[in-house]
Amino acid sequence: MKVLLAFFFFFACVFSWAQTPKSILKKYPKDLQKILLTEENVFRGLNFGDSWETVRTKEKARISFESDTMMIFTIFLDADDSADLIYTFDDEGKADGFSIIFILADKEEELLLRENLMKFYTEKFGLYDIVNEEDEIWDSEKGYKIEMRDTSDEAGTEIEVAYYR
Repeated sequence: MKVLLAFFFFFACVFSWAQTPKSILKKYPKDLQKILLTEENVFRGLNFGDSWETVRTKEKARISFESDTMMIFTIFLDADDSADLIYTFDDEGKADGFSIIFILADKEEELLLRENLMKFYTEKFGLYDIVNEEDEIWDSEKGYKIEMRDTSDEAGTEIEVAYYR
């Protein structure tokens, strides 16, 4: 009886483990994991419609700007590179958009980050639509879009990612 019970327990654990969604984020560089944080919900564990207070409480990055319609948090990746996490809110104080602006020191880092972001979003959401050579859009199954664009210019190297409905 004990052997049968142990056998049943073993297969129940294996079945449960097999049904657990696998994190694809763990396969990517630590800096990308630090920015994206989790695959739960839409953005860093938060959803469209979350309240201003919920975002303020759950977001652990350093806040650099705050108003009724926007919050900006900054994460430093190293001495030269950072990412601004931008949360926008509607008139009712509910999250209606999320963005990341990566500010990078050199072009090689930008190319590597862009490649990793494209791989991650394609693995998570499927093939993307090309708007132009520097602008891609992924569609989520939940009805929101993720748009990535290269906004670099003479002033600096930047990649912007926006989540919107």
